[in-house]
Amino acid sequence: MKRSTLFPASMAALTALSLAGVAGASMTERLEAKYLKSRVKLRIDEDWRVQSGNASGAEATAFDDSQWTVTNVPHDFSITLVKPTSNDPGASGWYRKHFTLPAGFAGKD
Repeated sequence: MKRSTLFPASMAALTALSLAGVAGASMTERLEAKYLKSRVKLRIDEDWRVQSGNASGAEATAFDDSQWTVTNVPHDFSITLVKPTSNDPGASGWYRKHFTLPAGFAGKD
């Protein structure tokens, strides 16, 4: 008989712990939803400019890359830009992307 009276008590404790876990999870879900609403998504995988070889000065914002090939990333420049006779695994290239951040990003790190 003692066992049968302990079983419901342990079930009550288990139910209380389960409910506490659900309450914690819903708080986490609310915080996550708030965080996700504050995020701004900006796709940057399209309209990249790519050039094989050494492009001296290409790190400068004002560099003229208008003659470079336009592609999307991911991309392997060695397949499309390196000459077929050149099988140099050490070939180098540049990728550049122009974009403007939304106004809400001003002053943020």
